[in-house]
Amino acid sequence: MKRFYTGVGSRETPLDIQRQMIGFASVLESWDFILRSGHAKGADIAFERGVLNDCNKKIYSAGTKMEVDDDTWKKSVAIAIAHHPNPGAAMKYIALIGRNPFQVLGDDLKTKSDFVICWTANGKDVGGTGTTMRIATAYIIPIYNMFSIPSKEILAAIKRKYTICDCGHVKEEHWVHYDGSYYCRGSPYCGCGGFRGD
Repeated sequence: MKRFYTGVGSRETPLDIQRQMIGFASVLESWDFILRSGHAKGADIAFERGVLNDCNKKIYSAGTKMEVDDDTWKKSVAIAIAHHPNPGAAMKYIALIGRNPFQVLGDDLKTKSDFVICWTANGKDVGGTGTTMRIATAYIIPIYNMFSIPSKEILAAIKRKYTICDCGHVKEEHWVHYDGSYYCRGSPYCGCGGFRGD
């Protein structure tokens, strides 16, 4: 089963946080998550840099032709405007904000990301990332803002939620249930021999 996450943030994201974002993207790719982002400088590019296989990222870049039909694009713009703090001003930036819903809801606007990882100044929902955060909140998608949550805590929460063993495999796909507990199947899947009680 494909799992998606949204990796976005401020263009002014500090360099040390950007380095952590690169690491996040690398780890999440190894856990079979697919990145959705927007190709803006700063945080977005950092997440992209951490993904090695282009098949494991979906980038919704401003100024590029969206591969969606007109009705889906109009729906995306409507969602973005509905979650913008100043809808009147948002109309001037349709090419920019129209891509934000796709970063959270996918090409069909129905396939939600499992979570959002971002960085914004003071942890506030500002700028394009703020629109993405408000959309995620409306669709009950967890947001991990690196301004206030340490990266180790974020990874631990994700690992716990998806019951990922030390080798990086998710329980439902690579684990076998026996005697009330889950065991990693090991070779040929991963060979870690991991165990996690349920």
